[in-house]
Amino acid sequence: MNKSKYIKILILSLIITVLLFFSTNIDDRKYIADLGFRPDLNGFSFENYGDENEGIQNLSFREMEDLFGDVVCSTQEKEKCILTPPAKRWMKEMNEDMDGGHCEGMAALSLLLYSDPDLADEWDINTASELRLDSDKELQREIAYWFATQAVQSVVEQEIIDKTPVEILNFLEKKLTKDASTKQTYTIGIFNLESGKLEDGHSITPYAIVDKGNDEYGILVYDNNYPKQELELIINKKKNTWMYNGSPNPNEEKFLYTGNAKSKNLILTPTAARLEPNPFDCDFCPQDSKKVDSNKITSTRQYNQIFTEGSADLLIENNNGGKIGTYKGEFFNNFPGAKFIPIKSDELLQNDSQPIYNIPVEKPFKITLDGNSLTKTELTDVVMIGPGYDVGIEDIQLEPNDKDTINFASNGQR
Repeated sequence: MNKSKYIKILILSLIITVLLFFSTNIDDRKYIADLGFRPDLNGFSFENYGDENEGIQNLSFREMEDLFGDVVCSTQEKEKCILTPPAKRWMKEMNEDMDGGHCEGMAALSLLLYSDPDLADEWDINTASELRLDSDKELQREIAYWFATQAVQSVVEQEIIDKTPVEILNFLEKKLTKDASTKQTYTIGIFNLESGKLEDGHSITPYAIVDKGNDEYGILVYDNNYPKQELELIINKKKNTWMYNGSPNPNEEKFLYTGNAKSKNLILTPTAARLEPNPFDCDFCPQDSKKVDSNKITSTRQYNQIFTEGSADLLIENNNGGKIGTYKGEFFNNFPGAKFIPIKSDELLQNDSQPIYNIPVEKPFKITLDGNSLTKTELTDVVMIGPGYDVGIEDIQLEPNDKDTINFASNGQR
């Protein structure tokens, strides 16, 4: 080997050594917790998507069977499940919620593919970044499956919804470890709080925590709106506040999400709740069709689920004055036993997407649609899905300042 060639090889070796040194030591931040997940490898290479992607597949009868078992099938024809009317309606409502984005499904599935090597092997990949959306219908339906888990009652009942920012920080510090099992992982739901109502819902994946000094800590997150980027949800321990610069979907400009000790607009969803029971208890199936399993984590109460589409304010009232929904510009929830599920998806065609409302069965109620906040005539859909039945009113034309009232029988018969 001549001398000049040797020198070139030596210089090249030194350059490689220096690059490797800086690539492994450039991050001198003080990590206080680290799951090991990294957005560029373990996140998806494509961004969050809605109905702007033509040809995308969401829930089908296959995913409905995977979610709830064969109780959602009225018949089986040539190994194909023919969904019951309530199951078909529930699937339709969930698929419409995905029009504004699939963030919940992407946040949950990316975390599962990282923490469960067996699942990654099933997809024949090393990391989630290897997957491609447009050419993979199975992946599209899988993302839709995990998106839908946020509306399953047993998952909702296990969400952590009442913690302050500092409590969230301390909780995740204990969970984000490199030896964490799949069931020890969580996604974060972030919301704006307007007039007591959770809005602009979005789901992100936390994977590490860094100490930024001056009582500030950064929860490092994979945000599926921004592939391969590292972003931070900032928590100030002294002030007990949080902030995050993001948006519900990648087509909107970023804005600042904020919260404090009283706002309760950070929600943790445990992966364990999405995995058990398998299948989930079907809340919209008749009680006598359910196969009782004493080991299952099932809902202790049956509900009528109320889905709405439109920008009108919605208020649900019982006969004793209990309210849940928006009343005179403020969000109320003093309806005994009633719950609301703020869906983590931004409805691109609406300014104000509605949560799903769960109203205990055998409780008659009325719904008021209030057009006070409308600036033009709008159409609204209202659907009730209960144990073995569904009823809906579509294309209700509401003028600004109009009010329409709908009375629902508690048994779904009228």
